[in-house]
Amino acid sequence: AEGIAELSVLHARAAQTPDALTSHRAAAVLASCDPRTALLDLLPTGTLGYAAVRRTEQFRMRGTTAKVHLALSKPLPSEQPFEHARTGENLDFLERAFDAVKYRRFSERPSLGIAVTGAPTGHAALSIMVDFAPHHLDGGWNDDARERLGDAVVAELDRHFPGADDSVVAREVLSPADIETRYGVTGGHIHHGEHALDQLVVRPTIDAARYRTPVPGLYLCGGGSHPGGGVTCAPGFLAAQAVE
Repeated sequence: AEGIAELSVLHARAAQTPDALTSHRAAAVLASCDPRTALLDLLPTGTLGYAAVRRTEQFRMRGTTAKVHLALSKPLPSEQPFEHARTGENLDFLERAFDAVKYRRFSERPSLGIAVTGAPTGHAALSIMVDFAPHHLDGGWNDDARERLGDAVVAELDRHFPGADDSVVAREVLSPADIETRYGVTGGHIHHGEHALDQLVVRPTIDAARYRTPVPGLYLCGGGSHPGGGVTCAPGFLAAQAVE
């Protein structure tokens, strides 16, 4: 699929422009990218009024989730098979895990969302959501920082599945900064914006809270719109109904 380089406004409607050579005009454009990308990066400067720009800039998108992929030489030791598991003994554990982010550190004992993905028989592949790791890590996200986060994830996995650390044959660590670079998500926030009470109902801003933006013909349909991110498809379904 073609990437979108910018959105141009033509005859009070939105038009997609992938590059300087190709232009696709449309009566309506539904943007599933995050709100800041759609409204601040893709639209020409000056399209939105000052107040709308400021509100969009203030929409919080500080990524705190990393992603780790592991290839194992054998399945995780478990009494029964599972497709998804979540670590974290209680709310106190989760609060302690989040505390590190306040000081621009990642948690040494992160909470893990473990998904078992396809792998050859006798092996295992894991896709792990790691909470919590800040986008703006103190000292920056370099290879050493990724390695230390990967070690913390494997150590936490081994606490719940003893012996798992010895079966890791390959791993990939994606920090929030890496997620931002690879997937074009502002701040590396996997939900396109914090899931805080003040950002869930009126989401992302009062200017685009019901999917329509101040630009006629441009709609938001990603996780940065109500009811938020996650694999629900709800923002897209609701945005499609708002198209006129």
